[in-house]
Amino acid sequence: MKKLMILVLTLTLLFALAACSGKTTPAEQTANPTAPAETITPTETATPAVGSMEPTQNEARDTKHVLDTIADYHPDTAGGMLQRYVAAATVLDFCEDGGVREASFAGDVKAYLDALSAEQREAFVQSYDDVAKLAEDITRGDVDEHDLESWRADAGVVLEHESYNAEQLAVFSDAIHTALG
Repeated sequence: MKKLMILVLTLTLLFALAACSGKTTPAEQTANPTAPAETITPTETATPAVGSMEPTQNEARDTKHVLDTIADYHPDTAGGMLQRYVAAATVLDFCEDGGVREASFAGDVKAYLDALSAEQREAFVQSYDDVAKLAEDITRGDVDEHDLESWRADAGVVLEHESYNAEQLAVFSDAIHTALG
């Protein structure tokens, strides 16, 4: 009886995972092969899409992706701590890779935040405060290595640099605070 229950539960889980795999059907792939792919550059003021933590095609840590990752973090949800870690790691790597030194950075931040509704903007501020605190703690080395290892393993996101420059993070934070008014 136990083996039968285990088999039934295993099959149920297998089918549930298969249904949620996210693969597109051939009909979806060929629905409109001549339509141009939609791309959003960091200077466009489209309302940010919430829900995708992965970079889109050819999107290598641009300002919009970093801000979307912050917006995707919801502190009071399941997996919130991992979302917070992913957002902090994304911000830190963006800063360290020179993203804050781009000429358009401050304007991109302002355009992104201006495109948010009042409700989205309020949620973004709350999310950013949590993400910035963790990013600052990581920069100072105030995060337990065991916690970092656990988050890296669970989130599948690795901090790309050995250390991070607090000044670059401050530039990022200043741009956010300036854009928020």
